[in-house]
Amino acid sequence: MRGDQFDVIGRSYVVIYDNKALVPPAGRFYFLAPGDRFDLAKRVASRRAEQFRPLGVAKPGRWPGVN
Repeated sequence: MRGDQFDVIGRSYVVIYDNKALVPPAGRFYFLAPGDRFDLAKRVASRRAEQFRPLGVAKPGRWPGVN
């Protein structure tokens, strides 16, 4: 954590539920991978590349191996 932002560390994922539904109609969840960043004040997720960039929207569908 630094101020209102945190980076995901480790080998697993972080899932954030947004009860204010500021994400597009595709859902209220952010799925963050190691190295991703989330701004709690702005409710914005970003993925590390050369620099941080906004994440795309998760699309509804089936998860492999999950019924």
